[in-house]
Amino acid sequence: MSSVGAPTRAALFDIDGTLLHGHGSGRRAFLRALEEIHRRPIDDAGFSFAGRTDVEILKKVLAQNDLPDPTPEEILHFATLYCRHLEHELSLLDGPLLYPGAERLVAAVCARPDWAPGLLTGNLREGARRKLASTGLWERFTFGAFGDDHEDRNALVPIALRRAAQVYSTELLPGRAVVIGDTERDVACARAGGAKVIAVRNGWDDGVALRRAEPDAYFEDLTDTGALLAALESLTAD
Repeated sequence: MSSVGAPTRAALFDIDGTLLHGHGSGRRAFLRALEEIHRRPIDDAGFSFAGRTDVEILKKVLAQNDLPDPTPEEILHFATLYCRHLEHELSLLDGPLLYPGAERLVAAVCARPDWAPGLLTGNLREGARRKLASTGLWERFTFGAFGDDHEDRNALVPIALRRAAQVYSTELLPGRAVVIGDTERDVACARAGGAKVIAVRNGWDDGVALRRAEPDAYFEDLTDTGALLAALESLTAD
């Protein structure tokens, strides 16, 4: 990540389900790390990882398996093992696959000096780095808020904007920030932080629940760069 000019608006991108599809690599790495730590099979049946932070997922999966909450030291140990397994899983996939239009949209946002391109994701920072580095997108983002910054995803917008202020030496207001995500939790996160939100279905389901969450704009996918840029501009207009 690197810093540039002085933008007035922020685009905050989710990763999994929004920019890329890891084909289960993250989930497999997660479970293998836990099995290595606890030396027993870990049951994740019926539990959705979508839209949650990795620390929240960790605690919920442990509880589902009658295991205690991790200490801060145990979370760090888990993160190390998880990232090691994730690297292996990504190598088997030859890297996660970007959704159509994702690279073009990120490049278009980065090309606009009034926009700060950031990440807002439940991924641990190092997990996010490894996923996006395999696609060439990591260096596009100048700041971010991650799952190891706060367990509650709804706390991440203020963290992201504080990071942006540090990078650009200027305050970016929540009303001039747009979260781009694929789940109802992305919508809730944006609302909690006072930001706008663009929801993108990317084929996960029929989109009914996502539309019911009432995002400020809804897209089936990321392929119409012009329409997405227009939505970003409209949502942050003075």
